[in-house]
Amino acid sequence: MGLILIIIAVAIFAVSFIAYAPALFYDFVHYDDSQYVIADTSIHQLSFENLLQLLTNVKDSYWGPTTRISYALDYHFWQLNPTGYHLTNQLLHSLNAVGLYCLLYFICRLPQINCTRYQSAFIAITTSLIFALHPQNVEAVAWIAGRKDVLSLFLLIPTVFCYLRYTQKNHQYRWYFASLACFTLAIGAKPVVMVLPVVLLIFDIYPLYRLPFFKLKKEQFQITLKRVLLEKLPFLLLALIPALLATYAHAKTNNLASLDELSLLYRLLNAANTTFLYLIHSVIPLGLSAIYPLPNL
Repeated sequence: MGLILIIIAVAIFAVSFIAYAPALFYDFVHYDDSQYVIADTSIHQLSFENLLQLLTNVKDSYWGPTTRISYALDYHFWQLNPTGYHLTNQLLHSLNAVGLYCLLYFICRLPQINCTRYQSAFIAITTSLIFALHPQNVEAVAWIAGRKDVLSLFLLIPTVFCYLRYTQKNHQYRWYFASLACFTLAIGAKPVVMVLPVVLLIFDIYPLYRLPFFKLKKEQFQITLKRVLLEKLPFLLLALIPALLATYAHAKTNNLASLDELSLLYRLLNAANTTFLYLIHSVIPLGLSAIYPLPNL
């Protein structure tokens, strides 16, 4: 069975890579590609001083040192040849499809779920192939500036895997710290992954059943809840870094619209509308666009 799973993983990687192969011959898109790669001289050399700049500098109201370091590595090997940057994006996406396959298979085989090997393989293969070939991912893979999406997921998958291993291995803290390390890098790729602590808490409720609300006595439940929440505290503290930096950068550059321009109610309605739009596009991927103007709500 182990050899079969490896063959399946290789096949998923190949299908994903072949599907996006034409993008290898695309040029830079002069919409963010130029400011992130061509015009950003800080990625044009690899040195200690430059590394510090990449780690600390907030560029265009965006803090993403992991992503910018990946661009610096690409520039080191490819200079301004777009093929190399597209190759990195495609490799990351194909590895993400394989990583998702492995993660889902592992989750389905957890004692709390206990699917059979064949059920687990079917769920993992189907989901990973849908992810690999879904049109909604084209922008992230074929657009060089979409690196933050594929790179953050590349780091988020091992974050979740290590956390699950931690919960299954009698709380061996090497897995916990490995999860924290991956999360730190993932935040540096795309700050939106700061919502992960909430996702991990959901995992604790289901499928891990670490918070059985009706099976523990009140005192036992309070102790368990305290431990689970304390485990999330380092993740929350790390999540504050991009939140504070983004707020500072936007305030400094006046990129944030005031409440007079966009009311709180409008923002809440737009967030709900955007969430609904993403869900619809996940099921019916039609009318996709690189830009979605603010709607008239």
